[in-house]
Amino acid sequence: MFFLTARKIASCFLIAAFLILGNFQEAEARDSRTSSSGALYQKAQRSYYLLKSSKKNRAYRHQWVACIKKFISVYEKYPSSPQAYNALYTAGRLYQQLYDVARNGKDRDRASHYYYKVISEFKGGRLTDDALLHLGKIHLDKKKYPAALSAFEEILQKYPHGDQAAKAQKLKRSTAFHVPTQRAAKVKAAPGQVATPVLIKKVEYSRKPDGTRIAVHIDGPTKISQNRLSDPERVYFNFFNARLDSSIEQDTQIGGEVLTRLRASQFDETTSRLVLDIPANKGIEIAMSQEGSKVVIDLLAPGKRSIMAEKSKPVPQPKALLKVAAKPKPVATPKPVPVVAVKPKAVTALKAVPVAVAPRPKTVSRRQAPLIIVDPGHGGKDDGATSPNGLLEKELNLDISKRLKKILETRYGYQVVMTRHDDTFIPLEERGEIANERNADLFVSIHVNAAKRRSAHGIETYYLGVANSAQAQETAARENGELVHSVKDDQVQQILASMISTTKINASAVLASHVQERLHSAVKKKYSGVKDLGVKEGPFFVLHDTNMPSILVEVGFITYSREEKRLRRSDYLERLASAIAQGVHEFNRDRGPTI
Repeated sequence: MFFLTARKIASCFLIAAFLILGNFQEAEARDSRTSSSGALYQKAQRSYYLLKSSKKNRAYRHQWVACIKKFISVYEKYPSSPQAYNALYTAGRLYQQLYDVARNGKDRDRASHYYYKVISEFKGGRLTDDALLHLGKIHLDKKKYPAALSAFEEILQKYPHGDQAAKAQKLKRSTAFHVPTQRAAKVKAAPGQVATPVLIKKVEYSRKPDGTRIAVHIDGPTKISQNRLSDPERVYFNFFNARLDSSIEQDTQIGGEVLTRLRASQFDETTSRLVLDIPANKGIEIAMSQEGSKVVIDLLAPGKRSIMAEKSKPVPQPKALLKVAAKPKPVATPKPVPVVAVKPKAVTALKAVPVAVAPRPKTVSRRQAPLIIVDPGHGGKDDGATSPNGLLEKELNLDISKRLKKILETRYGYQVVMTRHDDTFIPLEERGEIANERNADLFVSIHVNAAKRRSAHGIETYYLGVANSAQAQETAARENGELVHSVKDDQVQQILASMISTTKINASAVLASHVQERLHSAVKKKYSGVKDLGVKEGPFFVLHDTNMPSILVEVGFITYSREEKRLRRSDYLERLASAIAQGVHEFNRDRGPTI
């Protein structure tokens, strides 16, 4: 008996050892995969930084594509890794930025493709609402208003507390004007009674020889509308005065030839929505009919007919048959060619060759004079920096900005809008929106500098980028205020935060160069000891969301006694404003028809 017990004990130890070894090997393999995907992702990051640091490389399409392919390879080789999610989003952003430079519509379509993969293939994360917002903006740019509205509404429905919710709400309001409103039919009820919503009890699907059938089980009459959207291809059905049963699966991956994904959601309080994701370029036909308490939707392969759908009673509200037309096959990527031309004239202050900005499309209603947004930093509850003798930065910023506005309008004939006209607090995230909503040509933010080291002095001008010095980081942190901690701080944002588009960055750098050169030369003509701190990159939040060339000017240090005294003089402030205006005008003059 003792011998048998010992054998059992030995067997148990042996089994346990195999289990432990198996778990260890599995964990080791998992760690190895994670390590490999991380290493591949780091290579893609390095490729991006090389692209960003070279204006010459950014002028050529094949350099962009090579960088993007490195991120895509992370997803293709390690699709279930954490880096795959980040890599797909980054690929989408880079294709979108490439479109901003080259204006090649296929790049915009590729951006949509990778945003959609982020949304559809991964559980919602911190980048999913960003992908939805960019996807919606692309649809909006293409005047596909129902698709744009759907993306913005999905953000509000699934990520109501996310950082993109406020933007989505604003875009939803402006987009809704372009989408015809479909009102639900009023269900008659007895006086004093409220109509009871129809319950969608179950949603089923089954594969047939000629396609796939979806059955929606309802417990009463309802009106139904249908619509087809592209980029990606999908058809959705709205069930009015209807609610989903809580047991219904909201997201089902199908992976079939005519149906890839099935989604059900409570779109609003009185409307339920069924979304069918279908493969592109398949020529799929969609037929809807009714069988008693079931609404039947048949997805038919090209050239097939549904006998069962013919026998069924059609639903009278929508069209009986909606054909999804096949799209032309994508054209192969051409041989490497320059994205944009490179100007032969170098910008001395930057010691770099700027890439020419592609002309913006003209419209009949295009304003004649460029519109410039002048942004007086800080204001209201936000005083900005304060001098040892009580001089407030917010007051100086406003004074210089008013003078700048007047000079730009009267001397050069520009249109000018200020983000604030008095001592009002305007959040940083709203300042860029003011410029974007007006489709402005330039954005100039006026600030006065400060430093813990009282001897720090000089004039400097920033454009959006990475802070390459401790002083630039300190200045950005002070100007960003509390928002410096609210910006996402992960690998993807580290890559993308400093690069909205190559066109904007290059043009901003040139604008900063003109303004800095005029400021320094104008002040040193009359005043001694004026230090030229030059043109710098900095991660300023106020520059991040603008769509046009944007700069932030630091006209002097309020904490330096000599500069503080000068900043109290009206003639000195007038000189600063005049120099900034001259730099802006020189930039516009050299830029020519691109304004």
